[in-house]
Amino acid sequence: MSGGSERRGCPFAPSRRAKRLQSGATRLGTALPIGILALVALAASAGSVAWLVVRDYDALLVTREVDRLGEGGRHAGRQVRAAVDDMRRDALFLADTPAVRGVVRAGTAGGVDPETGLTEARWRAGLAHVFSSLARAKPDYLQVRLIGVADDGRELVRVDRDSRGVHTIAPEVLQAKGSRPYFREAVALDPGRVYVSPLEMNRERGGLDPRMLRVVRASTPVYGPDGRPFGAIVIKLDFGAAMANVADFADSAELAPALSDDAAAFVTDQRGVPLLTLTRAALDRFGPPTGAEPIQDTLVGAAGLFAPEGTTTRFAGEVALGGGAQIAYLRKVGLDPDHPDRFVAIGALVPRATVLAPVRELHRRARGTGLFATGLFLLVASGAGLLLVRMRRQVERRDARLEAVIENAITDKQRDFLGELMNVGSASAATALARILATPVSMEIPPPRAWPDAAPTLLEELGSRPMTCAAMETTGDVPGVLLFLLPEGSRKALTELLSGGLSGPPDRTEAARAAVDDARIRDVADILSGVFLTATHRFCGLAIHHSAPVVTMGEGPALLRKELAGAGGGDAPGLLIEARFTASSRAMRVHMLVAPRPQGLEALAGSLEHALSICLD
Repeated sequence: MSGGSERRGCPFAPSRRAKRLQSGATRLGTALPIGILALVALAASAGSVAWLVVRDYDALLVTREVDRLGEGGRHAGRQVRAAVDDMRRDALFLADTPAVRGVVRAGTAGGVDPETGLTEARWRAGLAHVFSSLARAKPDYLQVRLIGVADDGRELVRVDRDSRGVHTIAPEVLQAKGSRPYFREAVALDPGRVYVSPLEMNRERGGLDPRMLRVVRASTPVYGPDGRPFGAIVIKLDFGAAMANVADFADSAELAPALSDDAAAFVTDQRGVPLLTLTRAALDRFGPPTGAEPIQDTLVGAAGLFAPEGTTTRFAGEVALGGGAQIAYLRKVGLDPDHPDRFVAIGALVPRATVLAPVRELHRRARGTGLFATGLFLLVASGAGLLLVRMRRQVERRDARLEAVIENAITDKQRDFLGELMNVGSASAATALARILATPVSMEIPPPRAWPDAAPTLLEELGSRPMTCAAMETTGDVPGVLLFLLPEGSRKALTELLSGGLSGPPDRTEAARAAVDDARIRDVADILSGVFLTATHRFCGLAIHHSAPVVTMGEGPALLRKELAGAGGGDAPGLLIEARFTASSRAMRVHMLVAPRPQGLEALAGSLEHALSICLD
């Protein structure tokens, strides 16, 4: 029959229910790996979020460290410029002091000052006292000199600072410095101009000073009365002492939190050679200045600072050096505004591990939390997977059982048995109808037919003519839908009999008469459905209850599809029960469609089989 249904294009195909059950199991089977993958993805997401948070916090600390190093570098740069500017101003001041003017006048006049009558030696002694006073006031000054152009640039007055203090150098040990750049370039300047030398190692008597001092010199020319160069005032700044004395770059308030014991702070010359190491870590990294390599050979990104025509003033970032990742900062500080190529670079290297040390515990906890979350989610995923597998197996078993019920539905023997049971109760139904119709009623109930196999026959019978449907919802042991279907001809005959048996006022409107007819049809539906309910209860032990009938009218197939929409769309197995009865020579036929839900169908089939087996025994 099902094949006939499909050939006729019947919308109630018996195979659809089985397909839906299969699709349900398939959906659960698909949901299982999807659910596990979702849990694993959630665990991975939790770990990724923890990693991203830690990574972002690390980046924040590195950025803050660069900012702190930058602030310290700017502070130290300001102090370096201040020390050099002071030295420039002091050189100009000394060049115009009376003592220097007196030495110049006496030296150009043959040894005696024509204005005061003082000898050159007397003026030199006075100038030495001035130099000594300045050197004592400026502890960073290593040397103050007046060098003449005569005698290959012989020193005329010189005051030195050493471990014993400030003292004047005796005339017999004064040196010729005419070949040194700081003297040659100074005497070529106009009055009021100052030459500032690059940062370099101090040299004495043609060799490297054993004290390994790093110095910067300021020189300004001194002119005689004839307008010709007489010599130059030269001040030598102990740059290392200045750096330690001027806010102490390595331990300044700005850098104290950033420069730990393993941080390397240093100063390079304009070539990039680290001539001055300010921390022990810097000395360990770069070694003595005489053998140090240019810093740009190590920090490739800093090469722009030391390029001849470079305009870069700072370098900052994270670099990979021997010993691990470092946070580097370098700032260029000019020494002579007239010569941009004379500068120093103040820098620091801080191990990345030192910067991130305060959050190592956070890292450890984040890793632990990530591992714990991952393990927890994997455990949950495993448990959920086992649960889903178990659920899938249960659903598969249930679907297999329901599919077997659907496949076999209610057997022919069971339907014949149910028809006999209902015919036993049809006498009571005929009596009840006779009371309503006020006329004798004979009733016959053929064996029920399987639904939806019987659908084509029913639809062909109904055609497109109007039909009355009294829909009832069943609950209890067999939940589902019970439809009382009354073709138009049977409705007309039934309502005419009902009107003759229970007459009403003649002045009723059409709507009022239709309402009365619907009420009586509900009574008939109650009576006929009672035949089915009584038979299944008395002989099968099933407790089935139904709601109050809801009467609607419409075109046959469309109305049937609408009413069956809540019962699986009409393709669920069920029973089509036909009741034929005759009253006052009028033959009428009604149909009852029992459409249980899958659980109810299983209960009905099982109860019928049990009752049949008892009867056969």
